[in-house]
Amino acid sequence: MKKSILLFCMILSVSIYAQEKSLVPNETAERSFVAFSVGGIFPVGNFGNTSLGFYGFSPGADFPGFAKIGYHVELEGTKMLTANFGISGMIGYGFNAFDKEAFESSDNYIYSLYNSDPNINYQHNGTYDNYHHLFMMVGPSVGFRLDKLSLDARFLFGVINSSFFNYTTNDVTTTYNATDPNTNATYTNIETDKRVGTAPASTALALSLGASLRYSMTAHLAMLFKTELIWGTLKYDSKYTETTTSNDPYYTNSNYNYNYYYMGFIQPTTNINMPFTMFNMGIGLAYEF
Repeated sequence: MKKSILLFCMILSVSIYAQEKSLVPNETAERSFVAFSVGGIFPVGNFGNTSLGFYGFSPGADFPGFAKIGYHVELEGTKMLTANFGISGMIGYGFNAFDKEAFESSDNYIYSLYNSDPNINYQHNGTYDNYHHLFMMVGPSVGFRLDKLSLDARFLFGVINSSFFNYTTNDVTTTYNATDPNTNATYTNIETDKRVGTAPASTALALSLGASLRYSMTAHLAMLFKTELIWGTLKYDSKYTETTTSNDPYYTNSNYNYNYYYMGFIQPTTNINMPFTMFNMGIGLAYEF
């Protein structure tokens, strides 16, 4: 009986040891993997800027992104070429909402600086599209492994395609106590401006610096935690149209141009430069091989 128990214990020990070794075939060499992850996009710098500036946006300047915190999904993979060096690639989709409230607040504030007449009330109202990003990148990576933990760092380059915040605004300027120059009678003048701005999506070169930490749960399945910084400059060719209606009998299109100075991006054709930086954090699952 004692011999049988001893034999059973020896077989069990060998089995456990073999299982542990199958989980981590090489405790110092990194493993290739493919992974799927989801997480947040945190706009940084100009992309997250929510102010048109003190004097408004000037043509030729970098346009602030007014981007809110968003989300992303990514499919990535790394093929190890040596024990610690490999090549990585990823494709992904990202979303950031356009901060309508911040934009209209900044626009109304700038207008108030130029128009302090208490008899004039201006209200900016509009609808704006959100940012949708598609990106594809590839580059070198370096990785290290210790038992069940793997740490990878990579520098990637590729392209990003981002949509424009196509907008339609209905801005209402109400002038109280307007005076008829012929009769000196007063009246309330209401002018409504419908502005439409559109642009095709922009495709730009992008760079990425990232790192990930993996924890092997089985022989092939691992939990993934990752961070990455993606940056570049988007260039939009914006088209703009404006339609104005007014109950002022003295209004003509030829003398109505007062709002061009404080919203400088509104022009018949405007090349908009938008530097962007995204800090992404995500969690996912990886298949190691």
